[in-house]
Amino acid sequence: MTQPPAKSIPPCWASLNRFNPRAAYDHVVDFSVYVERAWRDKGVGRRLLDRLIELARECRYHKMVLSALASNQAGIALYTRAGFARVGVYREMGRLDDQWVDTLIMEKLL
Repeated sequence: MTQPPAKSIPPCWASLNRFNPRAAYDHVVDFSVYVERAWRDKGVGRRLLDRLIELARECRYHKMVLSALASNQAGIALYTRAGFARVGVYREMGRLDDQWVDTLIMEKLL
């Protein structure tokens, strides 16, 4: 008897995160989406992001925010297609490969 092929599950994750512990920001949520390189450009990130938006609305958040590497054009395109708008740039916000990197700030009102 032959076993059916195992269903392939993409290595990815997504999360909603409290933006700031101060009560003034209780209606703002930060989020993260990660999809392993081999699974990118297959719609996985969009499905994860769409679900996060649904969950944020169900939890009655007013706004979603993110900070993405300014060089992450694919991610920025994904967020833009999902209705996120550019707010600004944090210059030299972190280090990657021993280089200072900028991050782009985006938001979406729910």
